[in-house]
Amino acid sequence: MAGSASDGSGERFAGVVLLAAGEGERYRGAVPKVMTPLEGQPLITLAARTVVRLTFVRELVLVANPKLREDIAAAMSRLEPEIESAGMKVSLCDGGETRSDSVAQGLDAISSECVLIHDGSRPLATAALFKRVLDAVEPGVGAVPVIEARDSLLALDDRNEISGYLERPAIRLVQTPQGFITSEYRAARRQVGREASAFTDDGSLFLAAGYRLVMVPGEEENLKITYLGDLRFLPGLLAEGGKHRR
Repeated sequence: MAGSASDGSGERFAGVVLLAAGEGERYRGAVPKVMTPLEGQPLITLAARTVVRLTFVRELVLVANPKLREDIAAAMSRLEPEIESAGMKVSLCDGGETRSDSVAQGLDAISSECVLIHDGSRPLATAALFKRVLDAVEPGVGAVPVIEARDSLLALDDRNEISGYLERPAIRLVQTPQGFITSEYRAARRQVGREASAFTDDGSLFLAAGYRLVMVPGEEENLKITYLGDLRFLPGLLAEGGKHRR
């Protein structure tokens, strides 16, 4: 595929930016969200382990909340044998004031031709999902995973009053990882300029800069942990075939 990076065998390679820099203000747990233990290890370790096991990823940049930098570094130390075995370059940097600012920090450390940007609060994304996203990236085209909306959706006006219902067939819920050619995503950020900090999703920024997006099938189990109550779903999802380990 044009614009892909490979070792000559046809396999594409990418770098991953894994975000763990948020304050988790809506979470309100006893410990910070990404450090919440599950199966005896923090959520961020689960998310990072999947990335470390991806044979098509050569570098991983963890973007950390500065308050949690030491904790996240300690959590990552659990994966050192796998990291060494994979020969993967792993680095840690501090995040910014917004999600988009944190993405920019991680992006600065990526040298791979393609980048996959993933939320550390989605610990169950599978290897197959990362691969689908990467395979869909082309010059001028980014890729985002999506799932169908199950519930009815309302549109609100500027007075926060209901203006109507949205048609579900025309709606998709967007997940991460999201993939781009690294140089193009950097160019997109330069094009939107100061407005980049206001974007809460990388695909929307890419579109705003005039590039194209394609959808790939997401995963129902790729749950984003936002509220403390979301944790109750994880043990069942983990037990359901151990998909996150593949």
